[in-house]
Amino acid sequence: MKVVSIFSGIGGLDKGFESAGFDFCFANEWSQNIADNYKKNLPNVPIKVISFRDINWDEVEDFDGVIGAPAIAPIHLKTPEGESSIIELYYELLEKKQPKFVAFGYDSSAVIQSDLFTPFIGGLLELYNLDYLVSIPRKKYVFYGIRKDLDDSKRPMVLSRNIFCEEEIIVDDNDAVKKILPQVIPVDLSYKIALAIKEKLKI
Repeated sequence: MKVVSIFSGIGGLDKGFESAGFDFCFANEWSQNIADNYKKNLPNVPIKVISFRDINWDEVEDFDGVIGAPAIAPIHLKTPEGESSIIELYYELLEKKQPKFVAFGYDSSAVIQSDLFTPFIGGLLELYNLDYLVSIPRKKYVFYGIRKDLDDSKRPMVLSRNIFCEEEIIVDDNDAVKKILPQVIPVDLSYKIALAIKEKLKI
């Protein structure tokens, strides 16, 4: 199945999905340094250095799912006066493209538990990370699921505790990567999420 990755970072979330057999047709990252690190982890994925706000989705090939996990309060997520917020743009993307599945990490439970993911059924995780900029514990919430109309069981997804992914990611030694590193979703966790989605979609 075809996937697009937004707020791709260095590829922690994406690596797990790739290991589970998903194909990426597009990825975006606003920082060149971070995108260069991403390429080392997923060399076969076409990644574009561009803000999510500036993506022309009509130029992106058709896809089945959207995954992404923006870091805490990155500068490029600030909303210019008179423009839609990143979350509003993400909602518009889901409305326009109607993806079969999503996996989205964010530092606000209010966003994750809002109407944004009402069309989907899946699961919600709380991850504890350390924001290295301020050295205090921070949470990251991850929602994953498939469209309700594609799920006959209507039951939440359960992640396997007996399946593990041995893939690791390369981490470059530069300031841009260090700033987002505490927010990178572990490959093993994203692998389990990807497998749960595949099982629900029967692929």
